[in-house]
Amino acid sequence: MKRERSGADGWFLPSLDVLISLLALFGLLPVAGGLPGIASQGQPLIDGFWFTLNLGGALVLLAGGLKPMLRKAPLRTFALLYAASIGILGTLRLEVVGFHSLVPGWLLMTLCVGIVLLSLRRPRLWAAVGAIWCALLLGAWSVEGVTGFLTVETRQLSLFLPLQIAAFVFAVALLVAHLRRRHRATDIV
Repeated sequence: MKRERSGADGWFLPSLDVLISLLALFGLLPVAGGLPGIASQGQPLIDGFWFTLNLGGALVLLAGGLKPMLRKAPLRTFALLYAASIGILGTLRLEVVGFHSLVPGWLLMTLCVGIVLLSLRRPRLWAAVGAIWCALLLGAWSVEGVTGFLTVETRQLSLFLPLQIAAFVFAVALLVAHLRRRHRATDIV
């Protein structure tokens, strides 16, 4: 027997997915755009790999939160339109700021995110995989930032380090919430 979703249960966790993915994106965008913006020679594979590594988890988590809010949209259509909108918006932003050489790498990342969404086929999996990806990456960048802060003499704290640490903590809490929800759902059925 399946349990009906209450109104709060149906929108609360997806809303948290969206909020935490946006927090993760704000914490990771400087890292993801900084290195290619400085060092890239217009190498789409390397730039695409770097963008996917840094932003892919947050974008997959964002999709995992948005899809339950748009229940009537077919899964494949949503995944394709979501990936296309990321590609278009990112391309426009890179063009506006003058990073024309990064556009092919951004589009490659968009393709990878679309493939991940289509291969996982479930918004719950999107959210869980995105939360794991974000937690691992934000944890690694937070440890690197704290280590860098503690080992240099000048002790300059990056403005994004507290944001990355907070996003890491929230991503881990969100992952636990998703796992508990999944566990409760299997106990009820």
